[in-house]
Amino acid sequence: IVGFTVGTFAVEDRKPPLIQPQQALLGAFTIALLHNGLVVIFLALQTEATNNFLIYGLWLGSAAYTAGVAYIASLFMR
Repeated sequence: IVGFTVGTFAVEDRKPPLIQPQQALLGAFTIALLHNGLVVIFLALQTEATNNFLIYGLWLGSAAYTAGVAYIASLFMR
């Protein structure tokens, strides 16, 4: 509701935000850690698996991959 209310007022000098590569890397890594962590927890509970691949391969590996893709994408958006 607050975002809708604030968005109704026009801003005179609106510039698109410039995303730095370091911001994209850290932001994507943090969000991917939280999201992929929940997915891995639910996957481990559903399959009753207790191996290290779930932590290192699926959780941390996919979070690092997502952060790397965001970093590379932010380099081309400058």
